[in-house]
Amino acid sequence: MLGNDEVDLDLSQKGLAPGQFYGNRWIIYSALSEPVIRADEWHLKTSGLVEKPLDLSYDQMQKLPQSKITKDFQCLLPNTIVYANPEPKEIQQLSVGDAIIGADGRKHIIKKMIRKQHSSKVIGVKAPTFLPR
Repeated sequence: MLGNDEVDLDLSQKGLAPGQFYGNRWIIYSALSEPVIRADEWHLKTSGLVEKPLDLSYDQMQKLPQSKITKDFQCLLPNTIVYANPEPKEIQQLSVGDAIIGADGRKHIIKKMIRKQHSSKVIGVKAPTFLPR
């Protein structure tokens, strides 16, 4: 029996929820199926309230300078305990520049905090973590 804040996940034989499949480096979710994308037909278009509208083909995109940027963020409820340095603190006691211990076990410096009011119901989901083999 599940409580109001729990969701029952029907895991497939591969250990993934329905609609999920293993990509090269992460799990991909697609509610309708894996889309077929042809590089020769693909375009990135920007228009509307932009200074310079663009229409780039896949080949044009591949020729642009590339860089890899990894960002991670967590949404936390008020009073959530965060492992700060030198001691744990409630999330609302932290500020930009404070040191915290991340999920990776390493020290991180808070560079930006976003504070938004949330008036909807918060639902917690507990599911096992499965890694590709």
